[in-house]
Formats: sequence, C-alpha cells, structure tokens
Amino acid sequence: MTQHHADPTVYAAAMTPLEPAGLAVVSLVGPHATEILRSIFRPRIPISDAAWPSTRLRFGQLLDGDSVLDDTVVARADGPDGTVRIDFNVHGGPRIVQRLLLSLQRQGARIVPAAELSAATWHPRHMIDAEVHERLPSAQTRRVAAWLLRQRELLPDLLMTIRDRLGDRGSAPVRLVRQLCDTFTTASRVLGGVTVAIVGPPNAGKSTLANCLCGTRRVLVSDTPGTTRDHVTHETAIHGIPVRLVDTAGLRPSAHPIEAEAIARSRQQSQEADVRLVVLDASAEPSEDAWAVLREFHPGAPSLLVLNKQDLGSRLSVAQLPPAWRPAAVPVSGARGTGIDVLCARILQTVGITDDFTYRAALFTERQRRLLADAVSDDASAVERLAKAIDDVIGRRDVRHRRA
Repeated sequence: MTQHHADPTVYAAAMTPLEPAGLAVVSLVGPHATEILRSIFRPRIPISDAAWPSTRLRFGQLLDGDSVLDDTVVARADGPDGTVRIDFNVHGGPRIVQRLLLSLQRQGARIVPAAELSAATWHPRHMIDAEVHERLPSAQTRRVAAWLLRQRELLPDLLMTIRDRLGDRGSAPVRLVRQLCDTFTTASRVLGGVTVAIVGPPNAGKSTLANCLCGTRRVLVSDTPGTTRDHVTHETAIHGIPVRLVDTAGLRPSAHPIEAEAIARSRQQSQEADVRLVVLDASAEPSEDAWAVLREFHPGAPSLLVLNKQDLGSRLSVAQLPPAWRPAAVPVSGARGTGIDVLCARILQTVGITDDFTYRAALFTERQRRLLADAVSDDASAVERLAKAIDDVIGRRDVRHRRA
C-alpha cells in the first residue's frame, strides 16, 4: 500500500500483536487523520493543530461514543505530502485495541494489517527518525515509548551541536561524543528491560518481595525455609521501565543434589543480572548463612542489600552491617510494601536510569554507537572523520529508501 497525496483514504492498523501486554500501538495514517483524531481524542490540555508540533506528545482520553475507552499518549507527525501519521499508545490487551480499531472504522478509517502500513506511509526526516519508528511497536511501556519518541529530536539536536563545535580548540567535542557513547548500555536497558536477580539465604522473604515488586501474587510463598527450589522469572515494570525479576533458590550449603543444582543456578543468575538484590531477614538474628551471603557478594553496584521483614521488628540494623555494605542497604517490608518505592528508585539508579536520563539524548542502536565509537577510537581523531560519523548517524532525508 502506497499513500499518495490524492488518496483521501485514512488507514489504521494495530502495530503490536493482539495479546496481553503493557503497551499497544495503533497507527492512523492519511491526509484526514487529524479530523478523526479530533472526534475520538480529548487531550488533558486543549491545543490547536497549529500549536501541536510533531516533537510533542499529548496525553488524554480516548472516547468511544460517550464513554471513555482508555487513557492514551498520542504522537502526531506531518509528512511532506500532506499525509498525517498518528500513533496511539494505549494499554495492551486485545479488547482495548479492537475497540479502538472499531471506533476508528466508524469514523471512516480503513483497517489494514500492520504490514500494509509500510515505510511508504512514513516520511522520516533522517535515519534516527526511522530507527525510532522501527522500535516504537516493541516499546513495552508508555514511559519507554515516550522516551523513544523524544530521541527523534534530542539526539539529532545534540549531534548537530557537537558538530558545530568541531572547529573549536580543545577536546570538548570528542569528550561529548564519548559521553554519548556511554549512554548506549543504559538505553539498551530502557528498551530491552532490566534483569534483577533476587538472592539470599532461605526464608529471607525473597518470593514475597518478588510478589510485591510485581504488584500481584504470582509466587506461592511459605514460611518453610527452602520452598523455592529453582529460579522463577517474572516480567513486570518498575516506574515504567520493563523489568525481568528472577526469584532464586535460597543460598546455603546443601548435600542434596537437586537443591545443590538449584543453588548453583541461583549463583549463575545473580552473576548475569543487571542488578542483584541481596535479601536478608532483618526480623531475625543474622545467621551464618546470612553472613556467608554478604561475604560471597561484593557491595556496591550492581548489588543492593534489602533488609526485609521490617514489619516484624528489626534485629538487624544498618549499623550492624559490614561498613562496605551500609550504603547499599534498603530497609523494606515485602509483606506490607513499605520502603518499596525507595527500593524501586535505587534499582533503576543502579543501572543509570534516572529521571534526568529519560530527558537526555542517548544512542539506542548499535549502528549509532559503532559509527561514533569508531570515530573517537583515539585522541587524534580528525575533525573530518568525526563530522562524517555524525552525518552518518543522523542520515540523509531520503532515509526511507535505506535500511536502518
């Protein structure tokens, strides 16, 4: 399907699978897409079309007749031929997506498969714009989708600022590019999710903590030590960032072959995780198993020490901990939920995902990182070499004819 200026048809498609998910994307494309948008979208802050640049996201409500269908984040972009593209970011799930598509159909949109809303209907201004568009359907949460859409402007603007300074004396542009390259790992975690391993001795409340972080009772818990015999993985989100929680078996010496294997896997999972939550039962006198866990793992990133079961009283205080572990300690109650907001913030801070980062330019593809990293691989990088790398990262205006 190719959208031509003379074609008055407005097309709509679900760009994400019709299955339970944190976020779904429905796109509306055509010269009259804005008229349909006005009929079904009520922004929180009223705004005219002229004051709505493509760089801004709008939050509001989707209307289905007289009823509110869902809260949504809307992105709007104008193509050079008068075609308008609108992306609705709604809560995932077949029911909401299907009702939105039916509502769009009643307003005159033609529903087509996602594959038909091809690159021919999208007019990216540069390569970064195209890379954002490619990855938007796989964004797992609203926060990730909003962060990704911001990169359409933040990243090219920063790169052009650096390019304009290449003629300056000193190493400031090279330093800025290196700092930008350092954002790639954190950006990859924003898009792909953060793996968090929950480790500790038996009966420290690891599964209860996992349930609390998930916001639901996904794991059966028991007061019997050693109930979890193998790691259990849960997909969730923390402050809008996708997180993969790995609830592991309790760490302790064991002669039982099955339990010993589970403990060995727990250690492997903890080593591979982005963040490690070392959980201790703060309501009991610390056991030798607890001290052994603290000796096994190193304090500081990527480890946080969770002093759990605060609701039962505290027999293990921060002051009793080895000095190196004290800054990493977070008192919580997985059963009551107290201290969990602080813990969630610390988890994201450990991997560099702060509120400040979500509003900064970042490299989010390997192509971007490789081009810039190669250009500053030594201190003697020529101005022309770095300028070309920046131009290549941004790309040309005919980018829709190139592979991202």
